[in-house]
Amino acid sequence: MFGEPSPTEPSAVPSPEPAAVPPTAAAVPPTAAADGLAMSNAANAETLDLGGRLLLRGTVSFTTDAAPEDAALSMPNVLDVYLDARPHDRLRAYAEVRMTYDPTLENGRASLPDLCVSSRPETDREQVSCRQVEDAISRGLAPSPTTFGLTQLWLKTDIDRSIYLTIGRQTLKWGASHIWNPTDFIQRQRRDPLAALDLRTGVTLIKAHLPLESQTANLYAIGLLDEARTVGDVGGAARGELAFGSAEVSLTLAKRRGEPLLLGGDLSTGVGPLDLFVEAAVAHGHHQPLPGQAARDDAFIPQLSGGLDLQIEYGDEDALTVGGEVFFNDDGLTDASLAGSAIASGRSPFYLPRTAVGLFLLALGPGRFDDTSIIATLIAHPSDKSGLGRLSVSQRVSTFLTVAPYVSAYFGDEGDLFRQDLNGFQEGAESSYAIGDLGLWLQMAM
Repeated sequence: MFGEPSPTEPSAVPSPEPAAVPPTAAAVPPTAAADGLAMSNAANAETLDLGGRLLLRGTVSFTTDAAPEDAALSMPNVLDVYLDARPHDRLRAYAEVRMTYDPTLENGRASLPDLCVSSRPETDREQVSCRQVEDAISRGLAPSPTTFGLTQLWLKTDIDRSIYLTIGRQTLKWGASHIWNPTDFIQRQRRDPLAALDLRTGVTLIKAHLPLESQTANLYAIGLLDEARTVGDVGGAARGELAFGSAEVSLTLAKRRGEPLLLGGDLSTGVGPLDLFVEAAVAHGHHQPLPGQAARDDAFIPQLSGGLDLQIEYGDEDALTVGGEVFFNDDGLTDASLAGSAIASGRSPFYLPRTAVGLFLLALGPGRFDDTSIIATLIAHPSDKSGLGRLSVSQRVSTFLTVAPYVSAYFGDEGDLFRQDLNGFQEGAESSYAIGDLGLWLQMAM
């Protein structure tokens, strides 16, 4: 709930989020070399850690316009490599680079509409559409199969062991809810609630953290540097966190020039066997309406999410977590036909509904399967009864390798909010609606 503090940075409020980076592996390999060499290796291991993660992903997507053997295949593989330097306990530097490679995009062929590949364009409009895409491929404007990027690059230090500074691109995730996080507004990109891992890149900022241990509270002041070309473009944010009893509460505000003022708060607490959570965010000013929507610059536009989960014990060491969540977006769509333009403008499809509901089930190490995790998630739009569900199984087959297959299914009528025409922006292309996905992730820690 409270971001991802460094293991060496104290936090007055406990955080259930995982550490931002892998822990330092300071073990010295066995060697028959001289003691001096062994001591040198140990010293280096304590100050510099090199590692990474290889994530091989494959997805087959079934649609209404394609036979099973013609289902679309994607393989957006990810390689993350990091350097973690800690010369002493008050100074740390971390860098992580990411390479993605999707062999299905080789030579840009995946960018061609089906009518250009599997059949001969017949009308003038179809021929023009195919020529435009082929011209983009020839000029190198089609999606590249290989990309490189910087996911994290930060330096962490402190002022008199009282104020802790993190400067640079760093991961940040806020919010108490499981599926929808309205208060996670520092990130430009919304988290995919169905994905096994949060693969979003970090945010470039300067974060000052003041832990108040006697009050079990944390205060944060943040300078937002992403996309800042001038001093006036630098945004700001502030956050306070407080724990009391079994409850944790936070308040947040953020502002960038030319963008809405954002206010948010979240609360999580235990009530008997139930864990309750709620979060709310309000945007004011600089509203960006979709085509067909009215501008609301003077309005306060809220987003709310909340729900509960329950742990059901069924063995000496086994428990099943079940829960539900609701979502309200005052800027959500009431007309499903606008969903395509909303997604094209960068909005997350999970945040498009005005109202939505979600159910989830989690089983960690059920029975004798201690290395197995099972996650089931269902998201639905009550207004048109459309939605999607996913069942994921994660199996650790060794210390370093995890295998995670999943299956997804879409439901609702064609044209509903969660079943939009996937070819809606390709002139002359046959309508295509999602049916389901089969996927497999292989994750290796390095």
